[in-house]
Amino acid sequence: MNSLPIGEKFDSVMPLTPIPGVSMKGRIKEYRPGRWRVEIWYEKKKHCLYSYSKIPPIPLYHPELAHRLLEHINSLIDRHEFDPADWAREKPFRFEDAAEVWLSLSDVSPEWQVQRRRYLDKYFLPFFKGMDIRKIRRVHIDNFHKTIKDRGLSEKTRYNILAELKALLNHHRESLPRLLTFPKISCQEKPIRWLNQEQQEQVFQFIIDQRDRSIFTFMRFTGCRPSEAAGLLRENVDFENHQIMLATVLGDDGETKGNTKTRIVKPLPIISEIEDCLKPREVSKFVFTKNGKPYCRSTLAYLWKIANRKATEKYGTPKINLYNGMKHSFGCQRLNAGFSLDEIRQVYGHASTKTTMRYASYETGRLANVMSGKVKSLPGKKDLTNKSDDVINVI
Repeated sequence: MNSLPIGEKFDSVMPLTPIPGVSMKGRIKEYRPGRWRVEIWYEKKKHCLYSYSKIPPIPLYHPELAHRLLEHINSLIDRHEFDPADWAREKPFRFEDAAEVWLSLSDVSPEWQVQRRRYLDKYFLPFFKGMDIRKIRRVHIDNFHKTIKDRGLSEKTRYNILAELKALLNHHRESLPRLLTFPKISCQEKPIRWLNQEQQEQVFQFIIDQRDRSIFTFMRFTGCRPSEAAGLLRENVDFENHQIMLATVLGDDGETKGNTKTRIVKPLPIISEIEDCLKPREVSKFVFTKNGKPYCRSTLAYLWKIANRKATEKYGTPKINLYNGMKHSFGCQRLNAGFSLDEIRQVYGHASTKTTMRYASYETGRLANVMSGKVKSLPGKKDLTNKSDDVINVI
């Protein structure tokens, strides 16, 4: 039994100060040996209080503490200052609490962190709020899937939402009684739009400011994300050893974060095409700045949109967004130039070639040979398209 003799160690507990003469409401109850709780009826609802304070939590290990807390709560009620939420016992297995822990510990890019928050507030909480994550079953997931399907969401969006819900539950898998299965959604990947080198050059003609050209040129030859280019720090540029480290990203809130979407620090060589772009032009810890401030995603997207529109008006260049015009174009261009998926994967920093495989569908150069019937000679074999002097006519 964990109870203490009356008066022992109570001096170390900060006394609560009730108002003399208040009417007592509620009661105390020993709900298990050595543990008491205060039961209060407030606004027609019963509230149970289990600790003398929340920070640090002091359990009601003696009836005198429980009585003292009851007096204090009654004084708050009489002063109209009582808020049950201030005294509610923490429930780490409540879905909303577990989701906040998962979100705060997420090691993803700032852009995807924003997307996770949106999924949580818009889809997860309206359905799962108040549930114990240990009691979630496949039927709940199926009902949740039906709910988002009834909202008319596309297969790709539903796939992403369920993938994030699965990531949330997997984060707490050691606290769950069993691993859950999820419905399979087969969705067609959205086609990649990209520009060839000539079309990219047409857009670059309308990026006049040298500071703007520097960061766009850097993205063009490294295949990095806009947030990686914007978050590149001078300390990660090593001219002596001719390499850069893509180790930080810049979020929409202007804060740098020490990881990328792939969570892999990417060392890349400094090639001649980007060497001049990396030279200091303004005093800043960031490599790419304009008027002393780093670029943000929205600014880069706007600059690209204006230049792309002008190139379309003059040359008929396809209108595509910044991500397609830079990162996706890099992958498709290099693949059609004959570089392997593994080589492109290393530049991108993908953990697996499977992620880079989506670009394989756009390797149109080799497919053109197949369609036109051009057959290449195999090593050690004679070209099947040529006549051979060693042909034996069989009569």
